[in-house]
This record gives sequence, structure tokens and C-alpha cells, in this order.
Amino acid sequence: MNVRISFLLVFLSIVTGGVVGATLGYRSYGVPKNEFGPYVLDRSATSQDVDQYWSGDAPTSESAKAEFVDGTSYDFGVMRRNATSTHQFVVKNVGAGELTLVVAGSTCKCTVGTLQDSGIGPGESTVIDLEWSAKTNARMFSQSATIKTNDPTQGEVALIVKGAVVDMVAAEPTAWNRGDIATTASIELKASLYNYAKEPMEVVQIRWMDEGFEKRSEAKIERRPMDPQRDGVHVDASEVFDLLVNIGPGSPQGLLQQTLRIDYRSKGDEENHPPLEMVLTGRVVGALSVLGGPRLAGNDSGTYRLNLGELESGKGAEEKIHILFRGPLKDVAKLRVASAVPEVALEAELGEPQDRGTMKLYPLVIRVKNSAPEMQLSGSSKEDTGIITIESDDAEVAPVRVGVVFRISKS
Repeated sequence: MNVRISFLLVFLSIVTGGVVGATLGYRSYGVPKNEFGPYVLDRSATSQDVDQYWSGDAPTSESAKAEFVDGTSYDFGVMRRNATSTHQFVVKNVGAGELTLVVAGSTCKCTVGTLQDSGIGPGESTVIDLEWSAKTNARMFSQSATIKTNDPTQGEVALIVKGAVVDMVAAEPTAWNRGDIATTASIELKASLYNYAKEPMEVVQIRWMDEGFEKRSEAKIERRPMDPQRDGVHVDASEVFDLLVNIGPGSPQGLLQQTLRIDYRSKGDEENHPPLEMVLTGRVVGALSVLGGPRLAGNDSGTYRLNLGELESGKGAEEKIHILFRGPLKDVAKLRVASAVPEVALEAELGEPQDRGTMKLYPLVIRVKNSAPEMQLSGSSKEDTGIITIESDDAEVAPVRVGVVFRISKS
């Protein structure tokens, strides 16, 4: 019995001591003391803020206070590439002490900040001039200058200038991506050109760099009134022109990347300015394409290869694939085998088409003749590849070619 009483007393002592200790600890450490006083920041405090406070720079009723009248950021909208511009930031001292300002630096040499007054009294204002050059290849521009103050709540302030940068003549859009384009289809391109020079613009020449593309192309350009809703950020341009380009059908199959060059100058000048270049990209897909089994490689880029592998002399070979005819001419134009090269080894036969709604499917049988001599067509070059050409009786339908590779040897 005495043992139980002793154990209970020990247990109660431990619990009581824990409660008392926790209470004393909370009183000492759990209740935060207002050591910093009325020190309010509009941002997260830094070690520099703490250093300023303990060095006597905490805000008081006698402190200077900087107020940037129109804010610390200026959007200039649109300006010419490599041109220089300026903006004035107005700062007012709304505190009780004298406000001192120092230009601490900028993000690059393009931006220079100058102060009209480095010290201003309570209630007074001064102007900070920012000058910058839009020396960038990018479309958007942003730079800043840093101002140091003795305002305890704003030790450093970044003054920012930003906006869009354009050349003397800007285009909207700057390029065209048309995705898949049928060889039988015409291509229509539209754009607006904006003149940022004070003098009227004269277009000297519009041409595609590729000669074949240029021959199938027509371009028209007309001046029109500026429309604030349609022209958006380019409303500061002095002139706007609508460009319309039409390219006729017949582009070769495969990836498309063509450059349109526009030469221009200011009216009255004899020398042209650097040309404006716009790029058209996409993929030209023929009305004719080829479908086949595992021996056939290729896609709508217009390059196909049929690999017949190793063949025994005197036995020949045969492979059946299909020609797919799409587009508005599928029910009008007729297909035929134009050639099979080399004739000594290859022949091809085109069967009757099957109507599949939006397309027609032609069976095509390609044969290596039994009489073909020993030979090897490895496909390493055009001359080292057999070629089957399928063409239409309509010139707007680009032909399709199937490369054939094989090796004939004695058994």
C-alpha cells in the first residue's frame, strides 16, 4: 500500500512540474513582443530593412517619404527599333524630412537615368529623366533604372520602361504557317504593313526568292485608313497597307519554306531601306499518294520507296500497292503509268479505281520482270534507283513517283 502511494505522489509531481514549466515557457517565449514598433512595409522585410531599423532609419514622423506620382512603370506602346526615347518620372516627398535620391544603376547601357534634383524638401517634387535606345532583336522591350532613397520603406525603387519594338515597316502577321496544302490548291496570303516613318512609304518590289514560286505568284498592295480596333498596337504608325498574295497550284510535294521579300523606301529617297522579309511555311500534300505494306516506306511528302530485297535471277517478283487520289479532280482526271525505269527490269500496271467517297483508290502492281538481268539498285542515288511514275491527264495534278530498290543475283 505504501508503495502505491509513493508511486502516485511521484506521478503527480511530474505532471504538475510539466504544467508549470510549459506555462513559464509560454510566458517567456510564446507571446511575441512588439520589438520593432510601428514598422510597416508594403513588401517582405529584408535584412537590409532590419539593418536600417537598428541603425536608426526606421520610419518616424520625421522621415522622408517618396511618392511616385504616376507610378514606377511606363509603357511606351510601340517604338522604332534602335530609336531613342525619353520619359519623365515624377517623385514627390510626402514625408516630413528631406528626401535624397541617387541613381544606382540600370539593367543595361541602353537605359540612363538622370536626376534634376537629388534632394527635395517636404511637399516638393522633382523629375527623373529616363532615356533609352530600343537596341534589341526581340519584339518586346523592357529595361529599368534603380533609384536609391532615404525613405525607410523604399530603400531602392526600380523605374521600368517597356513596350513593343518594330522596324521602320512592320508586318502583321510577320509570317504564315499554312499546315497541309494540296498541290492542286491555290494559296492566298494576307497581311497588313505599317509604316513608322514620317515620310510616306513607296513599295519598290514584292517578290519570292524562289524563281519557280515567283512565276506562280501575284501580289497586290493598297493603302487604307487606320482602324484602331483592327490595327491594335500599330495605331501610332503613319500609314497602313493591305497586302494580298496569290500563289497558283503546282507547288512540289514536301516541306514548304519560301521567303517573300518586300523592297521599299521613303518617297523622295533614291536608296531602299533594308528589305522586309516574310516566310511561308507548311507542307505540300499531293492529290496523289501511295499506300502499301511493310515493304513501302514514305509519306505525303511525296517520297516513296519500295524495297523488294534479294531476288533470284529468272524468277522476278511482284508487289501490289495502291494509289490514293484525293481532291476535286478525282472524278474528272484519269491516271496512267507514265514510265517504269529501267525498262529492262521493271513494269507496272494500274487497275480500275474503287470509289471511297472523298477519294479514289487505284491498285498498282509493280513487277520485276523474269527476264531482268543480274543487277543491283541500292537507292543510294537517283541513278541507282528504279522509278515508277504515275501521272494524270490534268496538268494541275502533280505526278507521284515510287522508288524501287532490289538486287538480282544467281541462285
